[in-house]
Amino acid sequence: GLAVLLLGGILLAGPTGFIVNQAMDSLAVMFQNFISMSLRMDAGGEDSFAASNTVFFWAWWLAWAPFMGLFIARISRGRTIRQIVLGCAFGGGLACWTGFSILGHTTMNMVREGHGALSEIVRAAREGEAPIDAPQIVVELLQSMPFAFGVTVVFFVLSFIFVATSLDSAAFTLASSASRNLAHDGQPPRWHRLMWAFVLAGTSLSLMYLGGLKILQTASILVGFPLLFVMMAMIRSFWVELKEKKEVAS
Repeated sequence: GLAVLLLGGILLAGPTGFIVNQAMDSLAVMFQNFISMSLRMDAGGEDSFAASNTVFFWAWWLAWAPFMGLFIARISRGRTIRQIVLGCAFGGGLACWTGFSILGHTTMNMVREGHGALSEIVRAAREGEAPIDAPQIVVELLQSMPFAFGVTVVFFVLSFIFVATSLDSAAFTLASSASRNLAHDGQPPRWHRLMWAFVLAGTSLSLMYLGGLKILQTASILVGFPLLFVMMAMIRSFWVELKEKKEVAS
């Protein structure tokens, strides 16, 4: 509810027509170039955003997918596989597209209209003086909204909830996987979940303290690559189990 309230408020307070037009144009471009945009490495380019973003996106997805999949399956008792796949792929995709469209295109319009701080950040990044300062861009966006303090508070609360939810799901899945003789519908001990939560949070904070977001991205890439083979094994095991259940049912 808070996320809908925040995005709806920014949509109405910002350049609504520009956001909607750009969102639909972006969607059309994505459908037309889905394969090339998903796999583009910009071969031959030096320190290309396209290459680094493609590698990081795939590595990040691979690093999160196994335990998030287990977590979603665990909380989806009573739903069919079709419902889970459609809900995650289309529901999650629609929510991400909406959020990125409203926040991204509002910021784009502010840069186009010559917002001082945002224009300076973009100029410095284009001329190679400094990397793009994404956190500062978020701050400038929030501060430009009507009732900036309230909007910032809501954004902070949402960020805390989203991070806590992701951390809790990761800790829950790891604790479940690391528990012996856990019943099919059983819960891992709370202390076990807390231990994994502190391990995950401590590792992330340590990496960011040592080298900021860049080193955290590098760590995600290193961890994500071997998980590609784990993912292949999981898909094969899932396919075999479905085949066996189908043979038993028939």
